[in-house]
Amino acid sequence: MYKITVKDDGRVLEAKGGENLITFLRENGYYIPSLCFYEKVSPTGACRVCVVKDAKTGKLFTPCTTFIDHDMEIVVEKDEELKSSRKTVVELILSNHKTDCMVCEENGRCELQDVAYKMGIDLFKDVPTPIKTPDEYLPVDESSPILVYDPEKCIQCERCIKACWEIQGKGVISFINRTPLSVIISISLFKIS
Repeated sequence: MYKITVKDDGRVLEAKGGENLITFLRENGYYIPSLCFYEKVSPTGACRVCVVKDAKTGKLFTPCTTFIDHDMEIVVEKDEELKSSRKTVVELILSNHKTDCMVCEENGRCELQDVAYKMGIDLFKDVPTPIKTPDEYLPVDESSPILVYDPEKCIQCERCIKACWEIQGKGVISFINRTPLSVIISISLFKIS
C-alpha cells in the first residue's frame, strides 16, 4: 500500500499500486475536472484539464495518465498556478469552439460547459476571442455512414476514437493532420453494408 497525501486538506489516503490516480482521487471525494478521461478506454492525457501538482517538486502532471506506484504528496485544487493552468486550457478549448453553447442541442448535457461553469468561466464574458469567424468554420461532415462529425465542436479528446478501437474493435475512425487543424475521419478499412 502507498500513501497519497492530499495537501489541500491534509488527508492521507492509502492506495494500491497500479491504481489510476484520477479514479482514486474521485473515489475519495475530490473533484478533478477532465474532458478526455473515460474509464473504459486507455488514458489519453489529451485535454490537460485534470492537472494536479506534485507538492514536492511543484510540477504539474496529469493524474489521468498516472498510475500509483509510490508514496505521493499532491495538491488537487488549492493552488493558484494549478487553477490558472486548468482555466487557461478550458478557455483555449472554448476559443477554438463554436460559440453557440446556449443554443446547442447539448446545452445542459455538455461536459465542456459543465467544466467551464465549475471553474467560474462565464461563457459570454471570459472566453477569448474565437480563433475563427463563423465564415471560416469547417462544414459538418455527414458523408460517412458511421459518423456525423462537426469539426468545430470537436475538442480532440480522442474518446470516440479510443472507443471505436478499444471497445468496439472496429478501428474505423482516426485523426488526420495532428496539428491545430486536426479532424476526425472515417477510415474505409471495412466494407459497411
